[in-house]
Amino acid sequence: YYTGSQGRIYSFELERGYEDLVYPDDGYIGAIVGSPAVVDGILYVGSSDKKLYAINTSTSQLAWEPFETEGKIWSTPVVYNGTVYIGSFDHKMYALDALTGEPKWAEPFEAEGAIVGTPVIYNDFIYFGSLDQRFYAVDIATGTLKEGFTPFKADNWFWGRAVVYDGNIIAASLD
Repeated sequence: YYTGSQGRIYSFELERGYEDLVYPDDGYIGAIVGSPAVVDGILYVGSSDKKLYAINTSTSQLAWEPFETEGKIWSTPVVYNGTVYIGSFDHKMYALDALTGEPKWAEPFEAEGAIVGTPVIYNDFIYFGSLDQRFYAVDIATGTLKEGFTPFKADNWFWGRAVVYDGNIIAASLD
């Protein structure tokens, strides 16, 4: 599966060597900057039209109504234990039920800047950077800042995805 700035989602058949339009079958949904995530036959993708889409890969139909944020979505969604996590230009990190699209946290976590990078999950916490130049650790069950954790401040934006290696979270910023 692949996407692009044209706002359409395609699949490429490796054995038959051709591409097929997956969604939407008419028009487009807005520029797609992040990558899609596919879990259990559902493709999740955010768009610059401020929505997170969940599309059944067998039928090319929506699995649930698109979830709308207050800002563009450039982040790649992460799906973990039945929850979709996605950041937005509205400064918020959302946790949604992967089957229904309903919010799982009482309130989304809010940073001071847009969240455009892909989060990483490690030991029941979601880690991500923001364009506010801070790096966060949030409890995946509650959506609250990890107790005792002070967001790390860099000299520029956190845009990319952090990685976990040998018990450490490694994140790069544009500084």
